[in-house]
Amino acid sequence: MRRPPVFTAKLGFQELTRLTPPDGMPRVVWIWRKPRESMLQTQYSVSVDLYKHEDSTNWQKLNNFFYITVSLTAAAAFSVGKEGAGGNLGVSLALIISFIGLCVSVGFSQMLHFGTKYLLARKSALVEIEEYMAWHGGQPIVTWHSSNPGDRHLRKSPTGLIMVLLPILVAIGWAGMLGALIYTF
Repeated sequence: MRRPPVFTAKLGFQELTRLTPPDGMPRVVWIWRKPRESMLQTQYSVSVDLYKHEDSTNWQKLNNFFYITVSLTAAAAFSVGKEGAGGNLGVSLALIISFIGLCVSVGFSQMLHFGTKYLLARKSALVEIEEYMAWHGGQPIVTWHSSNPGDRHLRKSPTGLIMVLLPILVAIGWAGMLGALIYTF
């Protein structure tokens, strides 16, 4: 559904259909529906819950990434250590583990990248509902003070970027380990 012009949207009109009558001039039919406050409040509540769920899911992904990385690092260190396989077998195992670590890091980076994009889409939907509610007397909560020049981080948090960069930095570490192991092999 195409968004209505700002003035039309603020008045509460929504696009119903598009028509091209015999004269060839395309037309848009707009409708106005009586606001249903209880439905808006329910939609707002569901939207907030979805936003919180997406945020929690991204943090859980990062948490799982750290568990996997620590486990793979311990396995790689053990395989080349005195207690492990040692020799060529240990280096071969460490090579395989490093390659798996590199792939896991790139994979988690992509999951977090798309997860933060999805989170921003949920935030955008929440902001739209909030703007409509503010037009009818509510107060903005999600976008509170986000238009102030010094509060740019309130529109798009830098935390999402950090979430995506951490697995990339670990991937660089795994690539370096791969290079070092190949050099010693």
